[in-house]
Amino acid sequence: MEKIIIYLGSKCNMNCPYCHREIAESEIGISDKLLEFLKKRRCTITFKGGEPTLYMDDIKKVVNAADKAVFEISTNGMFLEKYIEYFRKHQFKIFISYDGDNNRVRGFDPFTKVLNYPWLGVSSTLSHGNTDVDSILDNFAEKSLIIGRHLGFYPHLVHCTNSQNREYALTDEDYNSILEQFKKCIYRYLDDIAKFSTVNLRYRDLYLSLRKKLENHYTFGETACANKNTQRIDTTGKWYNCLYIRDTFLSKDNWIDIQKNIICSISPKCEKCTVYDMCGGGCIKSLNHAKECEFYKKLYTWFKGFYFQNKDILEGMECYGATTNPK
Repeated sequence: MEKIIIYLGSKCNMNCPYCHREIAESEIGISDKLLEFLKKRRCTITFKGGEPTLYMDDIKKVVNAADKAVFEISTNGMFLEKYIEYFRKHQFKIFISYDGDNNRVRGFDPFTKVLNYPWLGVSSTLSHGNTDVDSILDNFAEKSLIIGRHLGFYPHLVHCTNSQNREYALTDEDYNSILEQFKKCIYRYLDDIAKFSTVNLRYRDLYLSLRKKLENHYTFGETACANKNTQRIDTTGKWYNCLYIRDTFLSKDNWIDIQKNIICSISPKCEKCTVYDMCGGGCIKSLNHAKECEFYKKLYTWFKGFYFQNKDILEGMECYGATTNPK
């Protein structure tokens, strides 16, 4: 299904130091043109910010107009209790940002009591100083007991895009450590299936997030943020290749050529890469693109071989689904 990701605005009620959004000089709200575009459209609409729950009036306008769509929201969870019944009524998938020891950097913990909501996922950022996967998974297990449901671990690597968030950029040592930790987790997941016919929830969602990459099938010029199935737009309907750094407009006529030129300028080797179909060129706004590129090349090359070598064992357990990865 086509995905339309709407950037509602850059206002936020938190100040996460690794955030790479650029603050908008002005915000005009949802346009009538965009609402007309969304009417009767069968698609998935994802709301992002900033913090999208600060724009609930705009969200409600879109929900009222797009009566054929399904909805998702990425939120820090600070206002979740206030709006959860609205989200439940319209069957929103909710993705909450949480990195394990949330209080250390983010300053807010969304998982302190029972959370009775059926469509819930978690988006976790791995950044310098927060790369101990086993420690994060231990924390997720503790939080699962508190809220009364499993919390899936869907990791995303921090993007260094400016001098302000450079402190949290991953080092070479970080990338190497994360790669080895991911491999160990996936091997443990396989071992539990092979030996005990058991899906280990601790590692399931990391496995599924990598498994889903095999289904991307990106062609050169498509990226994870802008591809044939995904449009990232602002409240007026303008299409960007990144919603957080909105300096490149895309158009239906030549969007893929624009992106080909950008990718060739920062990483010519992407065009011939054997795992571009999974990666989509990585974050093309990252100042550390070369390091990210090397990491994903190693990870996806390894995982592709791992999966097809063990496909017969793994595919019988893939019916144990999980909430779709928010990225």
